[in-house]
Amino acid sequence: MDRDGSSGLRPLSEVLGRMLGESHGPVSMDQTMSALGDRSFGATMLVLALPAIFMPPGVASLFGAALLLISAQLLIARRTPWLPARLRRLRMRRPAAERLYAKASPLLRRAELWIQPRWAGVQSPAHERAIALASSLLSVVLMLPLPIAHTFAALGIIAFGAGLMAADGLALLVGWGMAGATVLVCIVFALAAIAGLARF
Repeated sequence: MDRDGSSGLRPLSEVLGRMLGESHGPVSMDQTMSALGDRSFGATMLVLALPAIFMPPGVASLFGAALLLISAQLLIARRTPWLPARLRRLRMRRPAAERLYAKASPLLRRAELWIQPRWAGVQSPAHERAIALASSLLSVVLMLPLPIAHTFAALGIIAFGAGLMAADGLALLVGWGMAGATVLVCIVFALAAIAGLARF
């Protein structure tokens, strides 16, 4: 499974806080990816999905696009995460980035305290490929203006990312639970849309 070797790396919340403290002006995707350095796919997925929770559906589409690329690379067993220059150049205004960090950092710190290596029996290369496929589909949901489903999709990717990062089988199962909830919400939206069209 994809691991960071957490014992030898600073917590992600500290890494992101330091990045904001040392930078000036707008914060780019390139700065975020550079701050992550050679962290695992799991850490990258977690950090990119976390802001989406605090964004309205549709607004988080750029994070969804980045996560779709990262998930696809995990699916084909690429060694390190990569984003094209066009996505890495995307920037967020400084006040917005600081507000986002203030909201997200407490959740990230709690997640870092909770995740740990466990339930190794649910972890395997085949399971990792399945997670990559599920994360790709959840990333597509993040790109759509679907309330509720958008939040569940982000939480699912966060749980998958945390599980991959720390070899935490329980977090991976939580991710599958969130993925299932996302599917159910999407089905409800689809049925409502079909019923609305039928009445029309």
